Amino acid sequence: MYNGDGETTARAGDIAALESAVTLFRVRPRGARPAAQLRGRMLRLRHLIDVLELEFAKDAASLSGCDELEWQGHISPIQWVKHECRTTTTAAIDACDVGVQAALLPESVHALLDGAIGFGHLALLARTAEAITSSATSSDFEEAPLLAKHGSTRWRSSATTASMLATPPTSGASSPSKSTGWRPRPSS
Repeated sequence: MYNGDGETTARAGDIAALESAVTLFRVRPRGARPAAQLRGRMLRLRHLIDVLELEFAKDAASLSGCDELEWQGHISPIQWVKHECRTTTTAAIDACDVGVQAALLPESVHALLDGAIGFGHLALLARTAEAITSSATSSDFEEAPLLAKHGSTRWRSSATTASMLATPPTSGASSPSKSTGWRPRPSS
């Protein structure tokens, strides 16, 4: 697997074990699966990706705390992450923000680990925490109201969600997905 220098990581400990698991996962036989099984599988996979994003963010925060020499000629840790890890600017900023702000957001980190929120949501909370704490008029930062405010729209009853997904908007068209562009989407 790739280690950033074009070489494999033969003895890289925990990363090597993760690489092996991912390789085994990728080469498994892919057969047809019922939609319910696919949805459950996709939810679990997305959660694992979010947890890995959190780990990446912790490393990005550690790099942010390093001497500039460790950025290897880049003007910031964000630029290093963007160029060397081949991410977008937004992904690099999110990683650094989440990693740096994680100590202020223990409930949000716990919510991510429990699968209640995703990494994108945690990044939004981290940016908000950073804006609040760096404001000239900031007071003490309180995470709970922020998490409650931003987390409340995520939860819907399964019956409501199933009903919304099963009922296309009425338009008088014979095939909603072809004529109106409507496609069922999971709640977000």
